[in-house]
Amino acid sequence: MIAPAISAVGVIALLVGSWLAIAVWGPSGGSAEPTEAPLAFGTPDASGNLPEEPVATATPRATIVITPPPERTAEVIGQILFTKGGDIYRVTGKGDIQALTRKGLDSAPSWTPDGKRIVFVETRDKTVQAPWEGRLAKYRFFYPNIMSIAADGSDRKQIYESIFPSGGGQWHSWVLQPDVSPDGERIAVVSDGKDGYGEVVLHTMSSDGGRLQALDLEVIDAQGHNDPDWSPDGKRIAFTYNIRSGQIGTPKIGIVTVRSEKMELLREGYANPSWSPDGRWIAAERTTGTGRDIVILDPESGAEVARLTNDGDSFAPTFSPNGNQIAFLRRKGLGVDLWVLTLDPARGFTRLEQKPVTEDGGLDAESPPSWFIPEELIVPMATPEVVAEPVEPGPSAGPSPAP
Repeated sequence: MIAPAISAVGVIALLVGSWLAIAVWGPSGGSAEPTEAPLAFGTPDASGNLPEEPVATATPRATIVITPPPERTAEVIGQILFTKGGDIYRVTGKGDIQALTRKGLDSAPSWTPDGKRIVFVETRDKTVQAPWEGRLAKYRFFYPNIMSIAADGSDRKQIYESIFPSGGGQWHSWVLQPDVSPDGERIAVVSDGKDGYGEVVLHTMSSDGGRLQALDLEVIDAQGHNDPDWSPDGKRIAFTYNIRSGQIGTPKIGIVTVRSEKMELLREGYANPSWSPDGRWIAAERTTGTGRDIVILDPESGAEVARLTNDGDSFAPTFSPNGNQIAFLRRKGLGVDLWVLTLDPARGFTRLEQKPVTEDGGLDAESPPSWFIPEELIVPMATPEVVAEPVEPGPSAGPSPAP
């Protein structure tokens, strides 16, 4: 649960919601020590050398996604994206699931506002000569690029290439967790910048690619930012502002007005925000030293107005564009599945139903769901009654998770 910290050597962290997965080893060949160089890792041959050519890194691709029986399956209005084994899937109705990509390299899909395209991260693999301590050495990079596909999975295009010339060799930056603005013109990402040496913080870029633009926001103890989500009016971005207390992550949700770069921080202990379609509320993770649960926050005061799960294993919430449902990921043992909460916003987000969408435990925890509903199926969100204090949910509507 510790928020991510990126250092020059030896960083390994876990990306679940606002946990950032970065594996770091140094070159295996030559005279350099194994842990000297950041952001590169590889498998040497019998002579201790890394391969000259890129090596495929795709995980075994899933051929099916297991769903519950229809009577226990949540009905999806519109389409929800999720990933399994590095492939992007789309689900609609009751368990109607289609694989959109089959490379085993993809994560963090995000719909464009018109639902015509999907923006995501593709992790590529390349062996390069890279500068380290004044010389070039051979490294194997696993590096992220920002990509897009059509809604049916066709027309795969590159938006942003993260590898670049440096010191006579090549280097790369991190560009992660893309979220497309409501007008479709900008993409919010978290990145260490164009030179690959900064803190991993909130940036924006054109939807057509081009230069990364960092927002001038404070970072504490090199913890960085995660989980950007544009407000429905496109004026603000909510994100996870990572801090910690000892060894326990105590993140806050930051809300930045993009034009002025003025930032406000809500109270600590919350992460991974998702705006309601009317912009009045934020679904988030309530974090503790032992787990995470889904809550509703008032973005103006930071107050928790509804607690929707109480199992310690629920994370990565995404508001439905209709505002009456929340998709989220739920852990059971070592497995992760997609669930949907149905709510009554007009009665203080009273929980009506909680059902799974998948039931195989194979979903990728680093990829929150993304939800699109076509305009003809959009229903205006009911005006909620404000609840002054957190509302504890009753017994879980689904099976009890593993401890």
